[in-house]
Amino acid sequence: MTLDPRVTPARADLAAAHLAGQVEAPRYAEGRPHRVVTAVCPVRRAPDSGAPLDTEALRGERVAVYEMRRGWAWGQIEGDGYVGYFPSAALGRDDGEPTHRVSAL
Repeated sequence: MTLDPRVTPARADLAAAHLAGQVEAPRYAEGRPHRVVTAVCPVRRAPDSGAPLDTEALRGERVAVYEMRRGWAWGQIEGDGYVGYFPSAALGRDDGEPTHRVSAL
């Protein structure tokens, strides 16, 4: 079985815990819930601002973060399933559902 790396949270050194038994990795991690806190967050193939851009996440989108290191978070967007590297400054803790809605006339 071939897994698409764009939507499968598995690398050579780490995989999502729910993939244990399906993919081989030296370690597995549970995803920690986060939300995008910037207007737009680039999702890159590698932890480098010059790496190819695979997609973008928008403010409020949920992200399961499997690893944070050196200013980058490796995780998966809940909505469309894309996996990649997010600038960690663009993410904040997911404290549950929003309690307010902003609207304008």
